[in-house]
Amino acid sequence: MRTIALTCRNARQQIRHYRWHMNMRITIRSLIVTLFVLAGGLAFNLQAAHADHVITPDEYKLFQEGMRCHHEGDYPEALSCWIPLAETGVAEAQYNVGRMYGYGEGVAQNYVEAYAWFILSARNGRIEGRTALDELKPHMSPAEIARAYERASELEVYAEWPGS
Repeated sequence: MRTIALTCRNARQQIRHYRWHMNMRITIRSLIVTLFVLAGGLAFNLQAAHADHVITPDEYKLFQEGMRCHHEGDYPEALSCWIPLAETGVAEAQYNVGRMYGYGEGVAQNYVEAYAWFILSARNGRIEGRTALDELKPHMSPAEIARAYERASELEVYAEWPGS
């Protein structure tokens, strides 16, 4: 009898363990799916100038390539990745180009050009673009700020965007 009781107890423990294990597998699978969905949503959450413009996977790859190059210190290559995106209205790329001009990374430091890109970035919804404008403004003369607004208008016309 004792052997049967132990066997039943072991069987119940094994069943409980099996159920626990299966629940954990389901939970882990659900978690993985959720993470992939969130990662996909974040990955393509780059802001574009037009509400109807969807960032393509190729544009996202180009943006990430620019991030990799910038992280590695290859600033000219990062700029060559971001400029085409910035010209099509990707706010994050506009902000990054502005930062590069502001800090002189891979280009001559140029506050007017940086301010112009920050204007476009802020207009296209990048909060950091607005913050960068506020931080850069005290270091510029009113004439430089006026030139930056002219340059931003030129960039908008160059990319054939509707005026803001």
